[in-house]
Amino acid sequence: MYKSSPLTPFLRYVFPVLITVIFTTVAIVMLSNNSTDKPVLFSRIFLGGVAWGILLVSQLPFRLRNITAKEDGLEISKKILVPYKDIEWTTRFHYTSPWFTSLKYYNKESGKHKIISFVPCKKDTIPFSDDAMTRYINEKIIAENLNYSKENSPSKIKNILLLVALFIPSMALLVLL
Repeated sequence: MYKSSPLTPFLRYVFPVLITVIFTTVAIVMLSNNSTDKPVLFSRIFLGGVAWGILLVSQLPFRLRNITAKEDGLEISKKILVPYKDIEWTTRFHYTSPWFTSLKYYNKESGKHKIISFVPCKKDTIPFSDDAMTRYINEKIIAENLNYSKENSPSKIKNILLLVALFIPSMALLVLL
């Protein structure tokens, strides 16, 4: 049996607010204390980076969950047991720490597909490869979900391309302003 990180509540509720407050405060102080062009330009770029980071961090409270990988399925937030046959895919964004893993499953109660994220325990994580918990979940999905296909999983490179695609225009716009 594997459990997600005990830091999940902190990462879900405290971290987004803390990061938003700290970096927004720093950006506002930088903008209010500048009188020359170069610091103002740097402050605008920094503020753009803060806005970009807030957009990324703001998704945490909505998707991040505590999960337990049991023999008969995934227990999500101690409320829902999802059989492995109802999980469509898992994917891990390797360029962050802590390492977030997302998975898509079919919720029988609502009749809809849902995507959630979890953070495996730090002791089980290995940089740039799947951790023990994700490997276990993937093995159970392959064994129990007859419709599983690796081609249905999202591209791992898509996340980094999306970050770059969002970052470049936001920085260009701030430099021009």
